[in-house]
Amino acid sequence: RREKTRTEVVTFGEDSGMESVAKVFLDWVNDRMTKKHVVMDEETCSKVVMEDELALAIFETVFLGAPQCEPDFTWRGEVLRGLFTHDAAVEEEARAAQKAAQEEAEEQAKKPQALKLEVSVDGGRWFPLPDKVVEEYENAKKAGEGSVLFISRGFNYMLEIENMQQVNLDTGKSRPVREVEIQAEGSDDNSDEEEDSDEEEDGDEEEDGESEES
Repeated sequence: RREKTRTEVVTFGEDSGMESVAKVFLDWVNDRMTKKHVVMDEETCSKVVMEDELALAIFETVFLGAPQCEPDFTWRGEVLRGLFTHDAAVEEEARAAQKAAQEEAEEQAKKPQALKLEVSVDGGRWFPLPDKVVEEYENAKKAGEGSVLFISRGFNYMLEIENMQQVNLDTGKSRPVREVEIQAEGSDDNSDEEEDSDEEEDGDEEEDGESEES
């Protein structure tokens, strides 16, 4: 879309209508740029030239109130930021949006995280291992141990920590395991999803157990 707009802008000529993109652009340049000639070619000043640096600065001015380049960045020997009149209202709105996004990210980072282990099952799906296995896995990892033994659905399993594989010791079947960090229990965001996952897991594990046994 930006490339199409740039193409329409540089087609300004005698036949350009009053509502053409090129004419609207030049009206914007007249209102928002301190040196209008910089958008024209240097040799004849008869056609619009839209190079990448200038195009980016224009888009940033429209949506962020001012170019976001370094203060001393130059274009055609001119300080780029000085070529535009800044829109204080747009700049303030952009700063407020950036601040809100940063605060949201910081708030999310403060939320407690819980480690879960998920095992890959048939069909490319992943389902969580029991919390007890996760606890044993964390303890073993801290102690420098290489594996965890556990029993589930009547099968004997070994969780290989280095390779992150769950091995059925009765059948020899191996499945990938991965770590997943989620919001700790008590968070409203994941409660419904965890309930749905548990229901699906019960049915899938029964099928999984039958396939492994065979």
